Amino acid sequence: ELQPDPSLAFRVDSSSGQLAAFFTTYVDDVRSGGPSEDICVDATHQVACRINYLGQQDAARKRRRVSQEPGPWAGAMVIARPDEGLFVTCAQLKWDKTQTIIKRWLDSRPLTGGVDWMLDRIQLEKDRGFLVHITRTFTSAVPYLRRIHHTLESWRQGRTEEGWKFSPNEWR
Repeated sequence: ELQPDPSLAFRVDSSSGQLAAFFTTYVDDVRSGGPSEDICVDATHQVACRINYLGQQDAARKRRRVSQEPGPWAGAMVIARPDEGLFVTCAQLKWDKTQTIIKRWLDSRPLTGGVDWMLDRIQLEKDRGFLVHITRTFTSAVPYLRRIHHTLESWRQGRTEEGWKFSPNEWR
């Protein structure tokens, strides 16, 4: 009998005892998964029926085929390595672009150790938008991105010098 491994988390169908089907969404795109092709197709059909019932159109012609190697979706790719486990990453081009953005920032800082540092605001906003997309995959980057956001928004009224919004008490 299969012994549960406490380091793994998964859903189990209570009637059959096998892995359960699931679905996840990103904006208006739905991705389903399951332990077999038939179960995955059934899960996709059930989700589509409910979406249609609620008045949203689900175009079957736009769906990807069921696959154990589905490729990138919503900025992320899941890689299964039988001996190691499941890993989430992004496409190499996106990772290269992320590294280019960070390198550009680092190369633009002053060499003298001063704190005055000028960056192009328009480019910084574009970079922030791309990095928001990347943080869906690499969530540990969120605190750094938050500081970039605070820097960009620090000129607005109702913000502290560090870019945080004033609390209602601070407004008074």
